[in-house]
Amino acid sequence: MQKIGFVLAGGLGRRMGGDLPKVLYRVEGKAMVVRALDALRDSGIERLIAVLSHRSDETASVLPPHVEVVVQERPRGTASAIIAAQHYLTCDDTVVVVAFGDMPWLNPNSAARLCAAIHDGAHAAVLTYHFDDPPQFGRIIRDRDGHFVDIVEYKDCTAKERALCELNAGMFAFQSGPLREALAYIDDNNAAGEQYLTDVPRHIARTGHRVATVVAEGVEETLGVNDPKHLEFARLLPLIRRSEKRLYLAAELYEDLLDQAA
Repeated sequence: MQKIGFVLAGGLGRRMGGDLPKVLYRVEGKAMVVRALDALRDSGIERLIAVLSHRSDETASVLPPHVEVVVQERPRGTASAIIAAQHYLTCDDTVVVVAFGDMPWLNPNSAARLCAAIHDGAHAAVLTYHFDDPPQFGRIIRDRDGHFVDIVEYKDCTAKERALCELNAGMFAFQSGPLREALAYIDDNNAAGEQYLTDVPRHIARTGHRVATVVAEGVEETLGVNDPKHLEFARLLPLIRRSEKRLYLAAELYEDLLDQAA
C-alpha cells in the first residue's frame, strides 16, 4: 500500500498573542508544522501534504521542498481540510495518515503503528490516550463489546460521556476508499458548526467497516499548542524528560494546560 500523510496547518492561532501563524512558532529550533511533517516522514511516509489556509504563503515558505501544499479556501473545520485535498484519494487502497501542525511532539512510532493497523485490515485507526482526570478532548465511545463506535467532541458530550477516560489523541489513519466515501456524509451539525474529521471514523464504523484504536506511547505526543503556556510547556519537555522529579512535578501543570485546550 502507498502511504501519504496530511498535516493540517491552517489555524490562525489568535490565542498565541503574536504575529506568526500558529504552526510557525518554533520548538527545538523548528517550526511546529515542520516537526509534525518530520515525524510522519520518520515513520516511513514518503509523500507529505500540508493543508494550509490563513496566511498560506507565509507558512508554505518554511516547508521542506518535498512537501506538497493544498490551500483550503473556505476553512470549515478539520474534515473540510481533507475534503479540500481529496484529489489525493483516487486509489482505494492508499494508507492516509492525518496529523496536526500544532502538535510538535508527534511520535513517529505511533504513526507507524496506525499504518500497521490499516495494513492488518482495519479501514480506519484512531490514536487514543487514557487520563484518570480527563481534559477537554474528544471522548472515545465504545459498545458493550469494546468495539469503537464514535468520537464525541467535548463540547458535544453528555455528562456521562465527559466522565469517560479514553480520549482522542489527535492522529488518524484511513484506507483512502472508505475515507473518501465518509467525507461525502460529513455535516456541521454540532456545537461548533464545523465539519469534524472525528466524525469520519464514526461513519466508517456505521457502514460495517472496522475501526481500530492504537494507544499513544506517551502523553507528550497528545499536546496541541493553543496558547503561549502550551508553547512554553512544549519547549520545556526536553528538560522535563531528563528528570524524573521534574516529570512528576510537571504532570499536574500539563493536565491543567490540556484543560484549557479548546
